[in-house]
Amino acid sequence: MSHVTSIRLKQLAITLGLLITIEIICVLLTTPEDRVFTPLLNLDIVSNPDQSVSYEETDYLLGWKYSRKQRNNSKYPSKFDSFYLTNSIPCRDTLNILITGGSTSDLILDSNICWPVFLQEKLQQEGYCTNVIVAAIGGYHSGQEFLKLIRSVNLIKPDIHISYSGANELLGNMYSITATDDLLRVKHNTQSFVLPYTYHNISEVFYTTKDLIGIYTSEYKTEAPQFWKQNMNFMEAISNQLDYSFVGILQPVLGIGAHEYDLNSVLEKRQFAEHHGKKLQHALESYHLFYPEAIQICEAHAFIHDFTNVFANEPETPFFDDCHITTEYNKILADKVYDLLITEKLLAIKTPSAKADERFFSK
Repeated sequence: MSHVTSIRLKQLAITLGLLITIEIICVLLTTPEDRVFTPLLNLDIVSNPDQSVSYEETDYLLGWKYSRKQRNNSKYPSKFDSFYLTNSIPCRDTLNILITGGSTSDLILDSNICWPVFLQEKLQQEGYCTNVIVAAIGGYHSGQEFLKLIRSVNLIKPDIHISYSGANELLGNMYSITATDDLLRVKHNTQSFVLPYTYHNISEVFYTTKDLIGIYTSEYKTEAPQFWKQNMNFMEAISNQLDYSFVGILQPVLGIGAHEYDLNSVLEKRQFAEHHGKKLQHALESYHLFYPEAIQICEAHAFIHDFTNVFANEPETPFFDDCHITTEYNKILADKVYDLLITEKLLAIKTPSAKADERFFSK
């Protein structure tokens, strides 16, 4: 080895040593909260214009997920990127009911009024031993549901899987952050796989350039109904293979079915800011492109249930915006899902609870 080569190797070793030292110092000085750089997805909640929910942790398969801080702040225990509504009555065994979907089933948005919470309450009132496991995350479409299922199904081990979807299948302007014509846009700091914290701290000092990553298009997904059907079929096939039950639900939305003419009622009920009103109009445009074919898919598949008219007999619109519903109607929705599980004979208790024993033997 030549003298010049030896000197260069020593210089390289010293440089790497300094960089590693800086990286260690940066890690020690950076709190866990600071290590989350920028939100991957910001949901501007139209049902509560003052509320914005950020998903700040990268999921390299699905895009975004709950951050550790969000999981720790929840009143529900979490495992496998899901929240567990556990059974509170004495049981010899339980049914695990997995719920996937988007923001309309997401406990992070409002853990007190979400229909899975009311479903678990209803099941316990009726004497069933269940754990309701909520894996829904705001902004997720059926493709993300399917991928998340593949990753976690053997860990969660569901007895029943409910997919509550439809509103996110043909994403419109609700989920764009900085532009108006994105199918999906997420905002993320430029990062380095080598010494990421050193890179982050130096970049914060010298510049603030951010990359925008995502799917760029000014067109809606015209194949969205078939994409949704394919994912429903995939999730049902997994349930057959692993011997549990799958229930697909096409969720109700504003402007479709019994709610075709509810827009004025929603506008009268809420004083929308101009940008919220525009998002509402764009959402309705996307639903009219997706839902007619999706309803036909429900009619052709026994395991997919059309809930677009589930509130048809209610005296007023259930919606606060294009798809989110009030507390009262979340309770009604939970009852409707419970009735569906009863109708489909999916709630046979493997080992009855004490309350169920009393009810059985008192007949």
